[in-house]
This record gives sequence, structure tokens and C-alpha cells, in this order.
Amino acid sequence: MRIVASFAAALCLTACAPAAPRLGLFNRQDDVGPVPAAGSATYDAKTGVYRVTGGGRDIWAKSDDFHFVSKPESGDLILAATLGWVTDSGDPHRKAGLMMRQSLAADSPYVDIVVHGNHHVALQYRDTPGGETHEIEAILHGPGRMALEREGEYIYMSVAGTDGVLHHAGGGHRMKFAGTYYAGLVVCAHDDKITKTVDFSDVTLSAPSPSSAPIESTIETVDATSAYRAVVYNAAGMLTSPAWTADGRSIAFSNGANRFAVTIPPEGGPATEPSPIAGVAPKSRNYVSPDGKWIAAISPATDDTGDHEITVTPVAGGRATVLADFYGGPGSLGDDPWSADSTHLTFVSYRAESQDKKVSN
Repeated sequence: MRIVASFAAALCLTACAPAAPRLGLFNRQDDVGPVPAAGSATYDAKTGVYRVTGGGRDIWAKSDDFHFVSKPESGDLILAATLGWVTDSGDPHRKAGLMMRQSLAADSPYVDIVVHGNHHVALQYRDTPGGETHEIEAILHGPGRMALEREGEYIYMSVAGTDGVLHHAGGGHRMKFAGTYYAGLVVCAHDDKITKTVDFSDVTLSAPSPSSAPIESTIETVDATSAYRAVVYNAAGMLTSPAWTADGRSIAFSNGANRFAVTIPPEGGPATEPSPIAGVAPKSRNYVSPDGKWIAAISPATDDTGDHEITVTPVAGGRATVLADFYGGPGSLGDDPWSADSTHLTFVSYRAESQDKKVSN
């Protein structure tokens, strides 16, 4: 964030390098944290390329060491750049990317999007001073162009695919910066004895357009122990009701018209392209059983026995079984209609009838 009062005094406490002359869009460069191998940066006005050299041990855990080319900002912002390692060797966890940071203190809250030396791409964040760092793994690995976008209290990442066009990569994070913050380019060698160099080109700083963007949805997996998050699928439109299948290899979800499943590779990374789940009626609300074997749905009746019907369909695909018919309205399955053992469904009907149905295996 921008330091408004006692500017010079604050710099002495939070940065080990003096303010540098203006560098293109930015007005300072600093080694953040203890960095024995000092970093540097130059800007070529003819080519628009920023060449940034950085040392430091890491941008991770409870404090960071890296080189930061930045400027104070406030409000919403989109920071985008195309990255290329000049010294494309060294530790696989060396990092380069874009950052928004509350202050120049080594333990400051921040959000960044970085590409590692092994092409792993992630949105990293620290919520509190001295707090732990967490990350959200992106679907794509090693893109040349990336962007970090702040909209209100949320920050999102975008990466370019083979078409070179930036696409939202899912994985937004809520970060409430207090007043001014710093935005800019980061390089970390992941080795405090050496430096690594990166070229940043086509760097832009812009304000987000008025909120008229289409709805997008992201499916993430979250490690229950470490809180490690990974984006496995991102798509336009509203996705609902994600649930694991019984074998723990696939995630079923609805797009409002049909039910699909995506398979998660054992080695991690993006999921397979969605495949339709046969037998689930379109335009239905879907509820996966706790054991991941069944999908319950309320949908318009397929015959003349009622207005709507409750069906159950095997997640693996197959014939749908009608459990109940509704007249005069669709009724409701509620938010959590399944019993813990996946054998019963509880529902609300607009006419008198049993409100508990057994599912036969």
C-alpha cells in the first residue's frame, strides 16, 4: 500500500534499497526482505521491456525476499505482462510475476500471480502480517502472459493460452487492502547467493471496465489439511452442485441444463473435458448422494402422471428411476436431501404423500 505519512522513515524500516528513478510505468525498485545478492531493474523505452534481476530465498511462508519494481496504487486495477526468463536455469521454485502488496515489509500481506522455474503457475496470498502463505494452482502451466486483477475486495488471476489471449483462470481471493498498496513486477531466485533475470514486456496498468462481464464459474479442489487449492475446471456460465464420485477420481456438476463429470488426473493438473452423465433430465436440480453413486433430481415429468417428478440416476450412467410425482408445483428436495447412508431422500410436496423415499441399490 502507499505510505502517505513519514514516507522516508517508513522506507528505512521496510526496504533495504533507496528509491530509484522512474522506470516506465513504475517509480521505485526495492529489495524486499534480507537479500544478500542485490537485485536491479532497467527499462528500455524503445522496446517497452523491463529487465528485472532478483535474488532472495523465496516468496512464501511468513516472510519474503525478492526484488520488486512497483508503484503505489489505490482502488481497482488490472496489471498485465508477458514474461520470459533470461536466465532459464536454476532452482525449479524460482519465481517471477505480478504482485499487489500492502507494504514493503518482508512479512506484508500480498497477493501475486507467479510462474515458477518448473512452469507451475499459482495465485499466492498472505492475509495478515507475518501470516502463512497459501496458493491456488492455476489450470495452465508456463503461460507467457498473465494478469492480476483487483475488483473491490477480490483479486483474480488470468493467464493466456496458446491463442495468446488472457482468460480468467479461476481462483480468486478476497484481500482487503487498507488504503494504498504497491503493485508491480517481482523476481525471486529462490537462492540468496545468486540472482535470476526476467524480461517483462507489454506491461499494462489499467482500470477494470464497468461490471458487465459474463458469469464464469470455477471448480477447485481443496486439501482439508493444508488448505492447498487447485483449479481443475473453469467455464463460462453458472456451475452448481459439485460432488465427488465414489471412487474419488471425478467431480460431477450441473450447468443448469445438463449434468456432467470431469476426471481429475492422479498426478494433478487440469481435469478432463466434461462428459455428460447419461439419464439425468435436462433443466433439473441435481443432488449427489454422500457415497457419490446417485444423482437425485427434480425435473418436469416425462409422462402424464404429474407436473414434476423426483428421479435417481447412477452417477456412472444408466436408467433414471422415478421415486415420486408432484402435482401443482415442483416441490422441493431442500439443500441436503440425502440420508447419511445414501439410502433415503427427504422432500417437501404440495400434496399429502409420504415425505421419505427409499433408494434401492
